[in-house]
Amino acid sequence: MAQMINHKKVNIVDLQREINLLRSFVIGCVKKDKEGKYRSKFVKKVLQAFEEKAEYIFEDKKSFLNRLSKAV
Repeated sequence: MAQMINHKKVNIVDLQREINLLRSFVIGCVKKDKEGKYRSKFVKKVLQAFEEKAEYIFEDKKSFLNRLSKAV
């Protein structure tokens, strides 16, 4: 019984992901961006950065500003 419930939860999560992807695809096809199309290199770079694990986690604005000032 517990396995069946877990299996249903996994299926629901998978379906929610798929719905979100489809919704994003439809919105991208229907609605045109006022700025135009993005360069494919830029999109690839952003998507790769999104998949990478974050190096830093900022807990508040002070830690964010300290890290930002060190980077410059």
